Amino acid sequence: MPVSTSAMHVAHRLRLSACALACSALLAACTGDADSPVGATPSSDGGPVSTTGISGKAYLGPLIGATAALYNVKADGSNDGDAIETVSTTEAGFVFTKSPADVGRICVTGGTYIDEATQSTQTNTLTMCAIFKGAPGKVFVTPVSTFVDQATWGYIKAHPGTTLDAAMLASNTLIKGTYNLSLDPFTIEPSFVAADATNAPDAYRMGVILGGYSQLLLDYFQRCSGDRHAVLAALFQDIIDSVFDARVPDTTGATTVAKLSCNGVAGNLPVGAGTADLITALTEFAGTTVGTTMDVNGQRTLVDAVKANVIGGPAAPSQIKTLPSQGLIAIDTRSNVGYVPIYTKDASGNAQIAVVDLTVGAANPVVKTIGLDGAT
Repeated sequence: MPVSTSAMHVAHRLRLSACALACSALLAACTGDADSPVGATPSSDGGPVSTTGISGKAYLGPLIGATAALYNVKADGSNDGDAIETVSTTEAGFVFTKSPADVGRICVTGGTYIDEATQSTQTNTLTMCAIFKGAPGKVFVTPVSTFVDQATWGYIKAHPGTTLDAAMLASNTLIKGTYNLSLDPFTIEPSFVAADATNAPDAYRMGVILGGYSQLLLDYFQRCSGDRHAVLAALFQDIIDSVFDARVPDTTGATTVAKLSCNGVAGNLPVGAGTADLITALTEFAGTTVGTTMDVNGQRTLVDAVKANVIGGPAAPSQIKTLPSQGLIAIDTRSNVGYVPIYTKDASGNAQIAVVDLTVGAANPVVKTIGLDGAT
């Protein structure tokens, strides 16, 4: 579908399809692989250690009063026994005096934080982790680093015989591609400073992404009440199979529908929770106090590229990438644009998405095209 000949037609089809995405919003309490890192139980002693220290921070907003535990990681991706060291987080972050002998994992539980979307104090109910090799100096534990950790676990289970290093590489590549990041997520300290869109783009992207997830938590909480963090806990399980498809592997390796309760009623996690719903949340976050300070709306090129990868990248399910007979990826109702796959490739041979203005009678409905690095 060349953009030059069909953009107006695409815009019309997108308007007709808006209700299809809206219908994905009914929900359901997280279940999944109980053996995954966010629920793992140590099996032996902590294993060998290095005396080189590790520092870092944990973010929903910065977590204060949380417990951070450092583990060695075995070849199968599980923790090698008890924690090497356990510390509490402060506003400045956490500091370990030791590091793992090879691959390590830091998991953070509890604590409170200032929510980016509402600037209100919240109590964390999640376990977030970051997996890394050696003594990297600094480690940043975020929902995005947790996606890498969970995907690594799932990759090993889905590819018997693979090495832990290979699984970590594949999972970092997956998540970097999903959020248009250049660096491994555990190395990125989020920035909420507007100037860093130019000075430190990955840090700024991470800030935008975390702001979007903060807004997503608020959106689902307002809709479903209960545990504010339930949808993110469900997404941590969802990504174990490397796709945000609302399915989680069971103990046999088969996948089952991810669950999320809404207003006390058990139900299913929407397929679009980690993709289309996140796009909506990112747009809403741009209008918050923090989003305005970051000038998110003024960084459309950078932010649109993140959105395009979320809904067209390697972790997006086929139901979101292309809905039947529509060629639709997602609609951003606040910005009144749609994201549409097109057949023409960019100069590097990558698949592209068109950002289409849905305004009736728009003279030039195609706002821009965005290449998806590595997608063909």
